[in-house]
Amino acid sequence: MPWDENWADDPSNAVEVHSLVPNNLEQKLLEKIRHLRPEKAAEVEDFIDFLSQRESDRQLAGAATGLSEASFHQVWDNPDDAAYDQL
Repeated sequence: MPWDENWADDPSNAVEVHSLVPNNLEQKLLEKIRHLRPEKAAEVEDFIDFLSQRESDRQLAGAATGLSEASFHQVWDNPDDAAYDQL
């Protein structure tokens, strides 16, 4: 594959380049993980997976809430329930 002179100008490639150069926090975390016993390192990996999944779940819940808001607005905004709006 020939060298693409515009490779560095493509923003999607910047992420790949950034991931090759760990920042200070990444270096600190890697160093700490390297000093853990293998079973503790496995716990760290499980915790990272948990945090990632929790964030994904929150984003999904937020998206679902946003999508259902218009439907619920029709149900909630009616004269029969107007008294509850005052609470």
